[in-house]
Amino acid sequence: MKVLQLISSTGFYGAEAVVLGLTQQLKLVGSPATIGVFCNTKHSGSELAERAASLGLQVEWIECKGKADLRTVYRIREILRRREIDTIHSHGYKSHSYAWLAASRDSCRLIATCHGHYTRSSGGLTFNDFKLRAYRVLEHQILRQFDRVICVSDEMRSELQHAGIAADKLRVIPNGIDVDSFGSAVPAPDLAAIKSGRLAVGIAARLVERKGHRELLRAARDLTNQHPETVFFIVGDGPLRQGLELLACEYGLVNNVIFTGQRTDMPQVYAALDIVALPSQAEGVPMVVIEGMAAQKAVIASGVGGIPNMIVHSKTGLLVEPGDHISLRDGLARLLQDAPLRRSLGENAQRIVRQRYCRSTMAGNYITEYRKAADPSVVLATAVI
Repeated sequence: MKVLQLISSTGFYGAEAVVLGLTQQLKLVGSPATIGVFCNTKHSGSELAERAASLGLQVEWIECKGKADLRTVYRIREILRRREIDTIHSHGYKSHSYAWLAASRDSCRLIATCHGHYTRSSGGLTFNDFKLRAYRVLEHQILRQFDRVICVSDEMRSELQHAGIAADKLRVIPNGIDVDSFGSAVPAPDLAAIKSGRLAVGIAARLVERKGHRELLRAARDLTNQHPETVFFIVGDGPLRQGLELLACEYGLVNNVIFTGQRTDMPQVYAALDIVALPSQAEGVPMVVIEGMAAQKAVIASGVGGIPNMIVHSKTGLLVEPGDHISLRDGLARLLQDAPLRRSLGENAQRIVRQRYCRSTMAGNYITEYRKAADPSVVLATAVI
């Protein structure tokens, strides 16, 4: 079994972490995979490719000048022949499209993972909303041609089944990580120096609308009246950075909010935090929640997407309403005031991650689906069991 992991990458986020971890695990069990990364003048995909190469993984750069570049199809087909690939595993709309086009004349099996979904964050429909809807309709049409469609949450599975994808093609495989690397990390020295004994709240996410950064800053504005020493680390980058920095200044949070930019030392980042926050509007199964739980931190997050399947309120974390900075503020205040609660939530959370979200379990589930797609009799035998 030889797999091509195909992804269009604009940075190193949840999907990239899954691709990297899955490929590492496949190599360990004797099923080497190749990571195919699209590159162009706008998005080089270099961070994922460089990390993969540094780990001794096979990487292919695939030049692509848009969503309909026929030369890209030929490049992928050349990789399939040269590396004797029998399974293409695509991640994201663009990759699904090119995987389907490239495999149409070959005998490759097609596996897709849908990592997340997006909803409108404001009232009226914009051109981009219509554009996104059109892409999703086309994506659903393409996914119907795949052998397997992997969802990271039950909610996503229901959504895709409602969109017309056959139930027998849909599987749920939660994201997985190397739990030990997060549980044993020491705090990043620069963040520990900034923190200097204070309690630290952190969010690690791309700086885009749906992640809830504005709600976190509003909560921080209110919290600093009673907890003036609290520091808030905003980890990541994105198009909202300048606006969020201005908002932090407007709220008088210059001494409390630190924008760290993109980091490559996430286990050490989590080790420096006391609380991990993710007040998103929409999610699949976010890696930041899994990683924060693995790092034995108290996590507070919106009850959206697959998050309620991960967090049992007041047992393995706290759930809040999306878009509601008041419930976020109150939840954070509760955690800041109660060290035993933070400790018990973190310990319980790490146990759950070890049971459900470890990388080896994720990889084993994917290997099972690769084999089922290759041999229908395996599917029948599993169904009988």
